[in-house]
Amino acid sequence: MVKRVVLVAFMVVATLYGRAQAPATQQDAVAPQTTPSVSGRRDTVRLFIVHKMRENLGLSDAQTLQVLDVLEAIDQEREIEGVARRALLNRMQGFLADPATPEAAFKEAAAQFQKSQEQNGTKMRDLEARLLNTLSPKQQVQFIILRRQLLEEVAQDGFRGRAGRAPGRFRQ
Repeated sequence: MVKRVVLVAFMVVATLYGRAQAPATQQDAVAPQTTPSVSGRRDTVRLFIVHKMRENLGLSDAQTLQVLDVLEAIDQEREIEGVARRALLNRMQGFLADPATPEAAFKEAAAQFQKSQEQNGTKMRDLEARLLNTLSPKQQVQFIILRRQLLEEVAQDGFRGRAGRAPGRFRQ
């Protein structure tokens, strides 16, 4: 049952991706095509990771649903953290642009950034622990190895691989 759900979800994402790439009118055909939304790419990556985990770890249907939930929580946390980090970095750039910025403001901004990094690291470790807790010990080891392989693939492809193929990365 879950295999069908995952397959259907993957097909829906692929169809939506294809529609997003297809020009709506002849005028649009002349304009450069845009990439799918960040949300759409995250959904695709999430489904890719779950597919690889089912394929390599032999996840049960219940485990697959739990993994999907955790991966979605990871994506949401990354998005929230990204927005907060961008706001803080913009504020820090404003400090650098203003010669009248007191030293205390720099110190506070750097401390906030470090605190944000630590909090995000803690949240990500908690989510990873939640993910690993859905797996048997053997599956945990298989997942650690699979994650390493996926990260190595991304490192080998570099930035050129991101534009030409479906994303397959999983960051901690």
